[in-house]
Amino acid sequence: MARKVDPELIADFQRRFRLAESANAENQKTFDHDRRFVYHDDAQWESDAVGARGDRPRVTINRLQVFARNITNEARESPVAIKTHPVDEYGDVHLAKIVDGLIRHVEHDSNASDVYAAAFEDAVTGGYGYFRVTTEYEREDSFCQCPKIKRILDPKTVKLDPFHEDPTGADAMWGIVHTRYSRDEFEKAWPDADPINAFGSDNAFWADREAGILVAEYFVVEEAEEKLHQLKDGSTVWDSEATKKQKVSATRSRMSCRRRVMWYKIGGQGEVLEDPVEFPSRYIPIIRMPGREWFEDGKRFTCGAIHYSKDAQRIYNYARSQQLERLALAPKAPFIGYAGQFTDKKWQTLNTKNWPFLEVEPITIAGNLAPLPQRSQVVGLDPALSEEIQLSNEEIKATTGITDANLGQHSNETSGRAIMARQQQGNRANADFISNRNIAIRQCGMILLDMFPRLYDEPRVARILGPDGQPDLVWIQREAQGRDGNKYFYDLSAGKYDIVIDVGPAYSTRRQEAAVAMTETLRSVPLIGQVAPDLIVQAQDWPDADKLAARLRKTIPPQILGKDADQDGGAQKQEQGPPPIPPELQQHVQELEQENQQLKQDSAVESNKLALEKYKVDQDNETKIRVALINAGQKIEEKNIAEQGANARHAAQSAAESALSPQAGTDGGQEIAPQSEDE
Repeated sequence: MARKVDPELIADFQRRFRLAESANAENQKTFDHDRRFVYHDDAQWESDAVGARGDRPRVTINRLQVFARNITNEARESPVAIKTHPVDEYGDVHLAKIVDGLIRHVEHDSNASDVYAAAFEDAVTGGYGYFRVTTEYEREDSFCQCPKIKRILDPKTVKLDPFHEDPTGADAMWGIVHTRYSRDEFEKAWPDADPINAFGSDNAFWADREAGILVAEYFVVEEAEEKLHQLKDGSTVWDSEATKKQKVSATRSRMSCRRRVMWYKIGGQGEVLEDPVEFPSRYIPIIRMPGREWFEDGKRFTCGAIHYSKDAQRIYNYARSQQLERLALAPKAPFIGYAGQFTDKKWQTLNTKNWPFLEVEPITIAGNLAPLPQRSQVVGLDPALSEEIQLSNEEIKATTGITDANLGQHSNETSGRAIMARQQQGNRANADFISNRNIAIRQCGMILLDMFPRLYDEPRVARILGPDGQPDLVWIQREAQGRDGNKYFYDLSAGKYDIVIDVGPAYSTRRQEAAVAMTETLRSVPLIGQVAPDLIVQAQDWPDADKLAARLRKTIPPQILGKDADQDGGAQKQEQGPPPIPPELQQHVQELEQENQQLKQDSAVESNKLALEKYKVDQDNETKIRVALINAGQKIEEKNIAEQGANARHAAQSAAESALSPQAGTDGGQEIAPQSEDE
């Protein structure tokens, strides 16, 4: 079924295609010329010079390729590591390490080091390079997609928004990657499409008799106004994706511009060959790696590292060709002798054949034998040409900024410090290329970081790689137990993160450097060999160095290992698990298990009996306590009643005695005189 033609979309595509082609025409011309100059010997000679020399010697000593390789190979020896860092309160450092592992896996699975190196080589030799990020299914029987980093073989097939300001094209609003198909290939890939029947002038844009039919991937940024809601926890959600409850409970809302990238495949006679798809990122997935660029009158100009060395290379080739020509045309020094000495015919072919011996006719002069023939003085080379060759060679070094120390050649420097200083001087001259490579790789990391939450939006097991390249598996969007025994939930959409670039030697190189440094330090501080022998062995590049380090770690006292002892013990238990049971002991183990089960049952019965007896004793004790309390209460009550009765009787008796006795005094504290018996 043929796709529907969208006239407005096709018109925008053609207009933008021609706009990018026109804006980059001069840079494209410089790119083609510089690249051919480096890789094609014939390109180092101007057509006029070739015609003028005719059949005369014309040699090309391509020194620029060595200088370009020096810059690109230095970058290969200093790989870039993409790292993420949280930038808000919802970001997590542990989750950032998981994202780092995902990025390393994508780079490893995509051979990203070769992709970066190819784009960097284009930037050094031509002025700019490109690579891209795409999506692929993990397997042919899977619905899970994962990002891929891919190389763009020919930078001329990229048409990027010329109004972008970011050197990597991060702010581009559209981008095109196109290729050409033959008619047979086109009909096989899209049998329902309408191929071009004739390569006429009307179809010149879409078809070319030699190149074939144009097929392009067209990326467009579409922006639309939409309401954005902020929830109570600080997170945000778009109005089209929010629930009614989220809309009602939102703390605040505002209109915002929602950005998405659409992917189209266009070809044939200007029709959409496949259904449009939203690309899972907010960036155009085409990364530009600039070389050396500057702006003039609002236009961007680019060039490579060898652009200003081409004239010096031409002079070098011309001087060497002239020197070779003079050396070839210079006559060989003739033999000088007396007439009659050269009767042997071998003398006539002396300059073209190597004779093992020559015969001379003896001649006498005044009775004396004439001396043997001898060669005259040899004609030397032109010293001016040698000086010009040396001067042009120095000019190539001066224009590229690469010194003899960078090329590994001997120079005036003798000490290691002086050689390193000269190498750093050469590195600084081309540091802008390394810096531009780093920002391009950083933009690649930004695209991957933006793609992960969109692609890993459902529970799945993902493969990650550690800094040392060791693989591991983790659950994404699902709570799972880590190797340390703790539970983690990796939600890649939670929090915001930033990308930083770590430039330096590869992990293996750093490991070798660490091993050398540890060995040197061990000589001056032998105590290190007692407290950290496992770390020293682990840094070595031996087979089974990790196993030997693990064995040494077991011999170190726990007080020296500290927290590492507990972590290593827990990790070993989790990784190793229970040891396997030998077959001869399995029956004995089963018998023990049965006896253990019977003991458990007997123990349960005895426990029930003891519990029942304890319950009876507790009930009996409780009854006795209650009776005792009742008896004690009765005795206390009887005692209180008896005491109250005795007190009452005593009070009555005292009152009676007072009533019967006569008063002997008055009130007021006066004494009462005792009464006599007569009274």
